[in-house]
Amino acid sequence: MVVRRVVIDHLDLPVRDLETSRRFYAAALAPLGFDLRDGSATSASFGLAGADDFGLHQVERESTTRAHVTIAATDGAAVDTF
Repeated sequence: MVVRRVVIDHLDLPVRDLETSRRFYAAALAPLGFDLRDGSATSASFGLAGADDFGLHQVERESTTRAHVTIAATDGAAVDTF
């Protein structure tokens, strides 16, 4: 059995349009078992039960235009749905 060590605790992305980003990531992350864990007028956090591993926060400056994010999936069907 391979034991996978978690190397990154969480990720937070700056976005200019929080509501659009929140809707997009809620739909995209749902097949991977993530749901909205917490949120406010300026932020949103997604994750599995008991964790908020993926966050967004509203910024007025330029948002992130490039990022490589990899999230583990339970099976190929979840990846395809994502």
